[in-house]
Amino acid sequence: MYEVFINQHSITLSTDPKNEDRKCYQLKNVSLYDIIHQLYNENNEHKHKKLHFYDPKEENLLRYLYAYLPPTYACGGLVYNAKREVLAIKRFDKWDLPKGHLEEGETLQQCAIRETQEETGVKELQTRKYLKKTFHIYKLEQQYVLKVTHWFELYCNDSNKTTPQIEEGITKVKWIPQRKIPKMLKNTFENIKGLFPSYYYDY
Repeated sequence: MYEVFINQHSITLSTDPKNEDRKCYQLKNVSLYDIIHQLYNENNEHKHKKLHFYDPKEENLLRYLYAYLPPTYACGGLVYNAKREVLAIKRFDKWDLPKGHLEEGETLQQCAIRETQEETGVKELQTRKYLKKTFHIYKLEQQYVLKVTHWFELYCNDSNKTTPQIEEGITKVKWIPQRKIPKMLKNTFENIKGLFPSYYYDY
């Protein structure tokens, strides 16, 4: 199953025709572009803000999505230090994690490390493990863009110095203590929340 985030809304794509928590549609019977446009509209009053689309063939799920919105690729990091604090950035008045576009010739891990260093100023990063990939849709110059982001858990050996990348709209870089992560998650993006273990949620 895939989950695609659009602002604070989401759609799931699966081979299962049933989803008890969402309104279900067969992919071939809907226009994904129209659904995306409705969900993205801030003034939209569509009552189903979590929708489910299905197709019996697994290979059709992303094929349908990519046919409407060719993907761009990015990589990012969920970064811990020796105190198990998490490295977060403030952008558009929300907490976020460092990430950025994959450049030609880069591996996914190289991109995650480079973007984390550029956006936060931290050094001495090590890759711990691959986490997952997330999907989210945003609007750029009147066009919808599908970003597929590959996430890694990273470890920082030197967490003393941070520098926000102002030109990327980042206003703050901060190490968040474990006890404050639930509060941070109340003011972040939906696709970021799924990267954290469930025990962080107190709501």
